[in-house]
Amino acid sequence: MLNKFKILIFIIVIFQSNILLAQDQFIFDITEIEIKENGNKFYGLKRGTITTNSGIVIDADKFIYDKILNILDAQGDVKIIDKFNNYIIYTNKITYLKNDEIIFTKGDSRAVNDNTVIVAQEFKYLKKNNLLIAKNKVKIDDPDENIVIFSQEITYDQNKNVIFTEGFTEARVQNKYNFYSKNVFYNKQNAELSSKKKTQVLDDKYNLYELDKF
Repeated sequence: MLNKFKILIFIIVIFQSNILLAQDQFIFDITEIEIKENGNKFYGLKRGTITTNSGIVIDADKFIYDKILNILDAQGDVKIIDKFNNYIIYTNKITYLKNDEIIFTKGDSRAVNDNTVIVAQEFKYLKKNNLLIAKNKVKIDDPDENIVIFSQEITYDQNKNVIFTEGFTEARVQNKYNFYSKNVFYNKQNAELSSKKKTQVLDDKYNLYELDKF
């Protein structure tokens, strides 16, 4: 009986230690949580919030945290707030590599930074570098400058306040001009669009201009 009592105490101590170690990286505020695999897997079964020590706050319906790999998966009406880099991201599903501070999203993703909104099917958010890479049906809406950009892939460098697109790109400027080009550079500070590729410009009077670059 004494041996069983000692084993029970030992198991409780290990269990509590694992929770504390996890909370060094993540703070769980979840209605229902299960801890399995000797305290190495945390399952959040009902909607809740996870806060990290790097200023990330995640709301989602379900969570799975792998303590050994330090990877968090979340799904179901996911909302991510980065308090330090001023980002809010909405999506269906994420994988958060905590050691690298990289977040991958899948499905109907939307990022809001100040008044700029970026919509795509997939994001790769590199928190340390303050870079957002968006792929598949990308739309950028900058209402302050009345500029909308469509492309298949973009990289937003928030530190430099610039956006690069890859591949075919369409840009609508102030409801007056439509630009059609490739690999476009958008400087948000001075609201300038440029490309070294051949470009077509269609104005609101249906005049078409062809440029070697702009």
